[in-house]
Amino acid sequence: MADSSHPQENPKETKHSEAALAASEEHLRLVLENAREFAIFSMDLPRRVTSWNQGAQNLLGYSEAEIIGDWADIIFTNEDRALGVPNAEAQQALADGRATGEGWRQRKDGSRFWGRGAMMAMRDSSGRAIGLVKILRDETAARNTQEALEKSRQELMAALQAAEHARAEAEAAGQAKDRFLAMLSHELRTPLTPVLMGVRILQLNHDLPPSALEALEMIARNVQLEARFIDDLLDISRLRHGKLEIAKEPVDIHEVIRSAIEISRSELEEKRQTIDVRLEASNHQCVGDSIRLQQVFWNLVKNASKFTGETGRIRVSSHDEPGMIAVEISDNGVGIRTESLARIFDAFAQEADSAPRKTGGLGLGLAIARAVAQAHGGDIAAASAGLNEGSTFIVTLPSAR
Repeated sequence: MADSSHPQENPKETKHSEAALAASEEHLRLVLENAREFAIFSMDLPRRVTSWNQGAQNLLGYSEAEIIGDWADIIFTNEDRALGVPNAEAQQALADGRATGEGWRQRKDGSRFWGRGAMMAMRDSSGRAIGLVKILRDETAARNTQEALEKSRQELMAALQAAEHARAEAEAAGQAKDRFLAMLSHELRTPLTPVLMGVRILQLNHDLPPSALEALEMIARNVQLEARFIDDLLDISRLRHGKLEIAKEPVDIHEVIRSAIEISRSELEEKRQTIDVRLEASNHQCVGDSIRLQQVFWNLVKNASKFTGETGRIRVSSHDEPGMIAVEISDNGVGIRTESLARIFDAFAQEADSAPRKTGGLGLGLAIARAVAQAHGGDIAAASAGLNEGSTFIVTLPSAR
């Protein structure tokens, strides 16, 4: 009588299961063999190699025939083996089911690479550990890239910190310079006023000989020149601190230009220079500070005269632009080098080789003139074809209409 407690096995089902298992194992084998970028190998509990895929041979240099049965620890460096790293990794995999790690690994030829991977415990159907499997990949290039990026980041941070430190030092130095200039300008300006007053009183004495009167006039001119230099220093200090005061009143730009030319008349005549004035703008009214604007045009006319030789020609003209009045001051003097145009308006900047040393000056006039024009909502631009080609300065200001 047949035992009915155990169902009879169906030969067809058994055959089908065996075929599926074989197909699954073949599929796994193909996956392992085609995972060429990964070293995948298994080992028993004493860590002797039991399987070795093509990726492992490609990465580590050992063929399957020569590595099977050998210690898997040979892929670790001597230093890591001395520290017990292979055993620690295996124990963690057995305890937790998985252990990940990275570090220098060693090929058959002794060369090293940065490997990153994982080790997993293999267990039978009862859950008993029967071996280990390891997956490893070469991450040397990625590590080198990461190290290069980190080095670049550190260098960038160091450069930014150095730049910030330099900026803070420059700001502190600039503030100290501004305070010094303000104090120096005030201290120098104070004694000049009584000197100039004393000269003017002496000039009223008509009993003095002509030579003495000429000497007094020379003293007065030089004292006024020194006062102008000091005023420029004070203006630069005010500009840096945003304390330049600009009046807001109706101004006739043409009248301001004529006044500036008259102030410069004696210097122009002394150098026998010709000045051609063509004020053709129809909208020449603006709102601003007539004294400051006169300072702008006086600086530009004086600058044109300074850098133009004797019998040279200066031209002052105006024309309308949309919502603006444009004034051009041009000359046929020594001109400006192309590479210097970008810094011609910087404070204390002077164009080397553009004029004889006797022209003097602090290099502040153009910086102040542009700052005043910009404070009025306008600007000043410079143009020149180069040395000995003359120069042109264009002032644009908002018109009142």
